[in-house]
Amino acid sequence: MEFWTFLTVVILAGIGLEAYRVHVKGKKAQGGANLADIEARLAALEADGALEDRVRTLEAIVTDARYQLDSEIKSLDGAPRQAD
Repeated sequence: MEFWTFLTVVILAGIGLEAYRVHVKGKKAQGGANLADIEARLAALEADGALEDRVRTLEAIVTDARYQLDSEIKSLDGAPRQAD
């Protein structure tokens, strides 16, 4: 390998390595911002009680017998089909 070819390869490798380091650093900074945003939203929901109300509503829906999948399937199995 000639000197100028070697020098070109070394310079391009250095530029590529620095570009990769900047890319990784940017991804880390972006990930931390998303986590901080999610934590802030969770704290706001917990502070005003909205999160607890939402969970209670979902628990009421899931445990209500009308919404149970098993009873829905049983009611569909026994229902006669209607002709169009």
